[in-house]
Amino acid sequence: MPMQNGIGYGEYTGVKIQHLSKILAMHMAITKEVIKKHASYYEPQYRYLDLTAGQGKTPDGNPGSPLVFLDQASIPKFDIPFKADFIEHVQINHDELVNNVSSHPIFYENKQSIKFHLDDYETAIPNLLRFKREDELGLAFVDHSGDMPNFEILNYIEKVRPRMEILLYLPATNVKRQYEKTSKLLSDYLSDIGKKFWLIREPFKGDSHQWTFLLGSNWAKFQRYKSIRLYRLDSDEGQKIFRQMNFSKEQIFEQEQPRLF
Repeated sequence: MPMQNGIGYGEYTGVKIQHLSKILAMHMAITKEVIKKHASYYEPQYRYLDLTAGQGKTPDGNPGSPLVFLDQASIPKFDIPFKADFIEHVQINHDELVNNVSSHPIFYENKQSIKFHLDDYETAIPNLLRFKREDELGLAFVDHSGDMPNFEILNYIEKVRPRMEILLYLPATNVKRQYEKTSKLLSDYLSDIGKKFWLIREPFKGDSHQWTFLLGSNWAKFQRYKSIRLYRLDSDEGQKIFRQMNFSKEQIFEQEQPRLF
C-alpha cells in the first residue's frame, strides 16, 4: 500500500470511504432514535472519536473519515447535536486536518463541538474519556493504514464507554502473517476488545490483504447491511466470511484433515 506522511491509500480506498459513509449513516440514524426515545437517560448528543484522523482527506484529494462524518452530520434527518474529536499525531497531517475540517460547511456553526488533538490516541483517549459513563452513545473509529491498532486502548474505550460502538478498518491478512510471532488470531484480538456482538464486511474478491470493516457493539440492535456485504458475525454468512479471515489456508487445511497420530 502506498503511504504519504503515514497515511495509506490504494485501489480500495475509494470504496472504503463509500462504505464508511454508509456505515456511519446507518449507525448515526439508529443511535439518534435511541437517544430520542430515551432522552431522560442518554446524553442528548452523538459522540464521534476518530482515533487516526489523518489529514481529513485521502492522499488523492477525496474526503477522509473526518469529512465523511461531517457530511453525515449535515444531513437534515440527523437532527441531534454531536461532539467530534479528531486525533492525529503527525504535525503536518494535523495542520492539514484543521484546514480541511475548518472548510466544511457545518464547521463554524458547530466549532465548539469539534476538537482537534495533536497526539497519539494511546495518550489522547484516556484524557478524553477519564471516567466510566453509561449514558454516552456514539462511535470510535480507527484505521491504521495496514498496521495493527492498539487493542488495549480499544478495550479501555469499551470499559469506560460500554454503550459506544467501535469500528475497525484493517487487513486480516496482516493479522495472520503475524501469527507465528503473536500466537493470536483475529478472533483473539476481537475478544480482547470485549464487545459482545460484531459485524464484519466481506472483503473483495482478489483483495490479497482482505481489507474489512469490523463493527463491535454490546447491543444486538445492529443487523446486516447486505448492500455493502456487512453481516452479523453470529450469522451463517458472517461465520463463513470470518473463517476465511481468521485462519490461514494452512490452518483451515489442518482443521479439515483427520489426525493421523
